[in-house]
Amino acid sequence: GSKLRIHVLGLVRIAADVSPALARDTIESVEVLGALHASPAVKSALADRTI
Repeated sequence: GSKLRIHVLGLVRIAADVSPALARDTIESVEVLGALHASPAVKSALADRTI
């Protein structure tokens, strides 16, 4: 499968039931001009992919 490249102006909310492993497996990059709401574990898992 393909991975997500998320580009958002505003709010990105990743549900609480999304595991860090699932986030890393499905999200290639996140670029947010606004706020990213996710669990601390998911934010940490995506830290190297967040622009």
